[in-house]
This record gives sequence, structure tokens and C-alpha cells, in this order.
Amino acid sequence: MTKCSYCNQEMDETTDSCKFNQIKINDKWYSRKLISYGGETLGNRCKECGILIAPQHYHHYGCVNEECPQCWRIIAKCDCKKQALKMDDIIKPIE
Repeated sequence: MTKCSYCNQEMDETTDSCKFNQIKINDKWYSRKLISYGGETLGNRCKECGILIAPQHYHHYGCVNEECPQCWRIIAKCDCKKQALKMDDIIKPIE
């Protein structure tokens, strides 16, 4: 199984959501929100990162189904300067 390099959870049906709920882009913090992309349906699992599609659930960082909260393009492919992820008081730089 593959683990998320940020939240350290399995990227499969055993994990409902990535733990990191904020992302720093171009020196500004944004809330990460699950926004339906590519026909995702509530209650199903993301075919790429395995999270449960539900309100307040987040894709594992780098998933091709997550949209950038700044430009609204696919976050894995956009040109925005992604710097860090945040959960409570834990901040992890994006590699």
C-alpha cells in the first residue's frame, strides 16, 4: 500500500480523509476543500487517493482530483507556488 507522505495514512479505502486542512500558496493560507471534480459522487471513494468523497474530507496532497483554492485548476498541475500544508499547529513544507 502507498502512504501519503504528508499525513502518513494509507492511500486506500481504510482512510476517509487527509488530515491536513490548510495549504499555503504564494505566502497565503487557504482552506483545502473537497470540490467535486471529474464526476466525483458523494459517498464514493476517490479513484486516485482513496479518500471518501464527503463534506469536510480532503484529498491526499498531490491527488489529481484536488483543485487549487487559488486558481481552481488541478493542484498537481497548476503553476501556483505551493509551500506548506497545515493541520492544527503542525506545518509540513511541501517537497
